[in-house]
Amino acid sequence: MKVVIRMKKCKVDKITKYNIKIDNELCTEYKGKRLVGFGSSMTVKSEEDSKVTLYLLTDRGPNMDGPCVDNKSSKVFIIPDFIPHVVEVELVGDKAECKKIIKLRSVKGEYASGIPIEPGELGTTNEIALDGEMNRLEYDDNGLDVEGIAMDRSGHIWICDEYGPFIIEYDQGGNELRRFSPGNGIPDVFKERHPNRGFEALTVTPNGKIYAAVQSILDIKGETYDTGTFIRVLEINPMSGETREFAYPHDIEEYKRTRDGKIGDMYAISDNKILLIEQGKSKKGKRNMLYLIDISGADDISEFLINGKAPEYCCDRDELKEVNFIKKELIMDIRDLGWKFYKAEGLAVLSDRKTIFIINDNDFGVDIKVKDKARDEKKPNIKDYSYDGEGTFTYHGKKAEPSFNIISTDEELCLWKIELEEPLQ
Repeated sequence: MKVVIRMKKCKVDKITKYNIKIDNELCTEYKGKRLVGFGSSMTVKSEEDSKVTLYLLTDRGPNMDGPCVDNKSSKVFIIPDFIPHVVEVELVGDKAECKKIIKLRSVKGEYASGIPIEPGELGTTNEIALDGEMNRLEYDDNGLDVEGIAMDRSGHIWICDEYGPFIIEYDQGGNELRRFSPGNGIPDVFKERHPNRGFEALTVTPNGKIYAAVQSILDIKGETYDTGTFIRVLEINPMSGETREFAYPHDIEEYKRTRDGKIGDMYAISDNKILLIEQGKSKKGKRNMLYLIDISGADDISEFLINGKAPEYCCDRDELKEVNFIKKELIMDIRDLGWKFYKAEGLAVLSDRKTIFIINDNDFGVDIKVKDKARDEKKPNIKDYSYDGEGTFTYHGKKAEPSFNIISTDEELCLWKIELEEPLQ
């Protein structure tokens, strides 16, 4: 294995932190409270003189961990009818004004939702969906957990998701045109994503190729989540359907577990070079790094096996000596610039290659808090409880009477523009 990492931190000339203005009509509401959360991904829609317009992407909507139901994990969706959407944002001075939203529709014209897909179907995460009152929700075949966005030369919008994982082409109105899925345009191995860690990042290069990265290591047959030493990046030629797969060498030595290293987003600056966010909880704390990766020279690992098994089974990179990994060059640690958020999940670069936009995913600024008089001193987590779906809770096998409140995390959506002294090369 040949991993090439160069250290060339770029000098920053200026940082602009935008005041985001959003009309109430374009805002998600919960019990009269405005919830703003469209930092899952970002791309440049247009550059006209000094005016820049961005497309920003929500995820599957305001949700949080829930109790164990039928021996399965659950998610609480406080707005079950939330429709994943794209927000068009116009930048003027230090203001970011939301102009409109584009709601995503299936090929049948039905609105997408964020609700999980039924167990047994392609793209399921086997999660139980609950509403804010802990009522069980029906599964949805139109469920998407969208996480990456890009735009091609024709103006079509490409979006990837974590459920399928899927890669979907939309027109400018948010209408689905075609969908790639494992076994249908996407290699079957990507079915092996860990639940909720499917495709996290997507970009389109100038030559029209699509690159998508899973959030973290593939979990082959549920056996490689703690062994893999790289993250897979998929290349698709949308015209021919041809695919290749590459190995991105995340900084495994920085994390307690190799699975803790994650991809946040990616943005192509040329046919071979892509700016990428690597982040996660490291041994030293929160970590948000910008790397410039180079696909040229990386080996296609589509058919590569070690002793008849996928290379994710190798827990030592020395076992992968034959593989040329993706090259990477450190651009900056954005925490050195004052970034304090855990997740940087939206990334875009202007054509000058000097202007970088970054936005956080604030999960709509809400979370769930447990109150349990019998156990408050233990600071119980909602995942410690089991629920029978009919009002009865248990805590480690003992009957419990918790209450759950939706609270504000006070994390705002923060959009930064970072201007470099020299363009990315």
